[in-house]
Amino acid sequence: MGGRTVRVMIRRRTAELLNNPGVYVVLSVVLVAGYVLATGFVRAVDAAGFNAAGDSVYDVLGRGLSALFGAAFVSGLFSEGPFVFILYMAILPYLLFLTVSSVFRLAFERRVGALHYGLYLTVSVVLRLILGLSPM
Repeated sequence: MGGRTVRVMIRRRTAELLNNPGVYVVLSVVLVAGYVLATGFVRAVDAAGFNAAGDSVYDVLGRGLSALFGAAFVSGLFSEGPFVFILYMAILPYLLFLTVSSVFRLAFERRVGALHYGLYLTVSVVLRLILGLSPM
């Protein structure tokens, strides 16, 4: 493919992405999640530093993550404040949207069902990881 073809494809797919209402819904969810987590962090800071029990959101999240992953994971995650956690929670919905929309788009281009193609991709990546091959 020539350089012009690639530029036209990039321009067209970018326009399709920006015309899709899903990206704006996901970005607003990301902004609200980041706002809630950042304001909760401000409320959870006391004289001794960050205290997860100082805010109800961080208290529930801290207890839930401790139950799922253990206290060592939570203390490492919140060791320098919850900035890494805020980053993960703000970026994950957008990355999930991009992944799902890419799988659906590729499935429609190949004229197979999106769930069928997603299942195929998942099974092939898992089998490659089990066999010790590179995922893709």
